[in-house]
Amino acid sequence: MNNQTEGQRLSEAIDAALRNLSASAYDCARTDHEYRKAHAEEYLQAEGKTVADREAEVYKKIGKLRLERELAEAKKLIAIESLRSHRQQMSYLQTLTNLNKAEAQLANGGRA
Repeated sequence: MNNQTEGQRLSEAIDAALRNLSASAYDCARTDHEYRKAHAEEYLQAEGKTVADREAEVYKKIGKLRLERELAEAKKLIAIESLRSHRQQMSYLQTLTNLNKAEAQLANGGRA
């Protein structure tokens, strides 16, 4: 595969990773909002004697929302790492391309 083709592939992968990150960030914010809202509502209705008792009661009722929030956060982190990886690959390709140009110039007596 030549550098131009690989550069195009990586550019498309970066674009896709950005779209994925955007969707993941939105989902993360939405699930966090839903969890916090439900937590506040349930906590106000909880009848435990201690804070720990109230938290346990709340978790029993909305634990699934917390799981969804944590999974959305994990997906967002994965999307961030995917984008970083593609950017690093693009940087590597640019370095190789510049190296090839420099070698060609040296082989041509230093002329471009």
